[in-house]
Amino acid sequence: MITLYHVNAPGAYRTVWLLEELQLAYDISPSTLDSSTHPLASACIVTLKDDSHIIVGAVAIAEYLLNKYDRKGLRPPISSIGYIEHQQWIYQTEGLLVPLLQKLLAGEKLANTRVPFFARSILKKVINTAVIQTAESTLQEQCTAIENTLSQHGWICDSYFSLADIQLSYVLETLLNRSLVNKDSHPNIYYFIEAIQARPAYKTAQDKISILPVPPIAEETIEINDEQPSA
Repeated sequence: MITLYHVNAPGAYRTVWLLEELQLAYDISPSTLDSSTHPLASACIVTLKDDSHIIVGAVAIAEYLLNKYDRKGLRPPISSIGYIEHQQWIYQTEGLLVPLLQKLLAGEKLANTRVPFFARSILKKVINTAVIQTAESTLQEQCTAIENTLSQHGWICDSYFSLADIQLSYVLETLLNRSLVNKDSHPNIYYFIEAIQARPAYKTAQDKISILPVPPIAEETIEINDEQPSA
């Protein structure tokens, strides 16, 4: 029996979506796994248990599921040139695009941190220049390449839907939601997102994620009086 843990992790809906595309039976567990269960497990990383096997991380899980269960052709044959292209997009997404997106989101959060008034403008300038603008610039360059690829095929790898599209969706949807891409500037990305969101398995995955309880976030809140001192 397949059990999925930590689906509240960012982008973890992709694993639920893949399970739905493969039409597999699975449970989503509200419990957690930690390093006592698996050396790589943590409360913020999606983890899958299939009988006695424990797989940690979205990419490793996806590879495992396709190797064992794929009858839908969600990945080109290993002996084909298409497989190499497919894997390159997987690694490009997880090795470059997702870290850039995380850097951008972390920079925006840091730029909005409450600090004393005399340090606020300096902090925002440093963060905007060193973090946010750098991440946005590189993401825009990557989106240009993605836009061009989608203009040729409609999907990211050849002319059919694959795991690479599932993995890439998280980055592109987030950029669209933050208005960093739009229908006018990146029409092929826009229509790609429309196409994936219309898939029945995507809709089912989102429905299942939406009804899960949101775990409490342990976050230390520091209140700083940022009012200017009187003269």
